[in-house]
Amino acid sequence: FGREDIFSWIDRSLMGKYVDHILVLHGQRRVGKTSVLKQIPNFLPKQYIQFFFDLQGRTNTTLDRFIWWIASEIVRTLKKECNLDLPKPDRNAFTDPEAFITDFLPTVRNQLGDKVLLLTFDEFDTLDRPDIQDTFAKSLIAYLKRLIEQQGLNFIFSIGSSGNKLENMQASYTDFFKTALYRKVSFLTPDDCRRLITKPVEGLISYEPKAVQNIALYTSGHPYSTQLMCHELFSRCQKTGSRNITAQDVEEILPDVIERGTVNLKFVWDEASNLEKWTLATLAQAEGAALRDISKTLKTQQLRFSEAELNSAILHLRDKDVLTDENRFVIHLLKLWLLTNRP
Repeated sequence: FGREDIFSWIDRSLMGKYVDHILVLHGQRRVGKTSVLKQIPNFLPKQYIQFFFDLQGRTNTTLDRFIWWIASEIVRTLKKECNLDLPKPDRNAFTDPEAFITDFLPTVRNQLGDKVLLLTFDEFDTLDRPDIQDTFAKSLIAYLKRLIEQQGLNFIFSIGSSGNKLENMQASYTDFFKTALYRKVSFLTPDDCRRLITKPVEGLISYEPKAVQNIALYTSGHPYSTQLMCHELFSRCQKTGSRNITAQDVEEILPDVIERGTVNLKFVWDEASNLEKWTLATLAQAEGAALRDISKTLKTQQLRFSEAELNSAILHLRDKDVLTDENRFVIHLLKLWLLTNRP
């Protein structure tokens, strides 16, 4: 639902004067980056053939084995999407990763004519792990820099904005990302959020307008949180036999939503600095408090910090879409989770 502006940006960036740039989608956890990548074929011209690579769990490897996996995925996708039956890549042929550029790519291009290969890498920030820098990450980045120079290839990467992931990746691989174009994947618009709530169950379950309004209020259009609430409401209808969801139903499923969503909500807490954690716990008790009032509360807890550090912590939480400019929670569910679990 929605995201038309992002797909339009991808189309313009690949087709226009920025054709030689790499594209980077970034956004916080569970905000829909993977969904955007997987929906790309439905929005781009047919000249593009997309290949989707999820790096989660794929970085404890060597460069030659990784390149062989890339080649295998390309062959598998071409068979599925284009009915093109290429030989399965021989593992031994890729002991020298150079074979991908000199042998494999020319063979694929000869079969595709004017088609453009669009390589999309999800969870690219997994390369930021310190333990794989020398064994894999640096060599892969160097290899990708060479691939980007090849004709008929385009690249899109997704990176988390949470914590310092985006900043760390940019700093670690300055030369690689210096020509990149960035686009933030954020929350759904109010209209798209309403459609996400009502459309999948249209004709089966109806929502009172106030119920839809309250769901959007608790989630601010965060896709995962919105779907989580809808899942709990659907389960409630299955149990009760009701086919109409009211504002009262929304309120009554909140404890279950907080429990089910703990993994995702706790992620914000886990990656926050100590001072950010103190700030979040304070604002859960006094949402919207001014900087001086937060400082006063923290000092009563014998916490040591400078005003500059506190200001920096708050700005970082705002930048991650955790807090608004008024020091209120962007996702109200997070406040409820903090009140329950981090008093």
